[in-house]
Amino acid sequence: MMRSLRARLLAWLLVPVAAFMLVTGMMSYDAACETAGLLQDNALFASARIIGEDVDWEEGALIARIPPAALEIFESPYQDQVFYRVVKGRDRLLGGNPDLALPASGTQGPVFYDTVLDGNRVRAVAYE
Repeated sequence: MMRSLRARLLAWLLVPVAAFMLVTGMMSYDAACETAGLLQDNALFASARIIGEDVDWEEGALIARIPPAALEIFESPYQDQVFYRVVKGRDRLLGGNPDLALPASGTQGPVFYDTVLDGNRVRAVAYE
């Protein structure tokens, strides 16, 4: 059966355009996921720096000098949960959840990793 010239031209135009849209859509989705992950990691690192730099032991007492404005980082309209663990060395717990796993090796600078807490996957950062 002979197709019309219009139908063949339409097919020659629609197939490449559809393929282009599919590929660019997948690339855009991947780029958006990567950007969201970077933003989440940056917020997580900012939180870790604030907690880590403002909590310490002095003369046998735990001292926390976290300004109230810094706690706004933890607020979320999506009811996200924030878990933290502040340790001195690798064994002295200063505060937070003791069940939050640390990365396998020592850290220099921020180390982002995925772990499990109470059966839920969580994104974590270790910062010294």
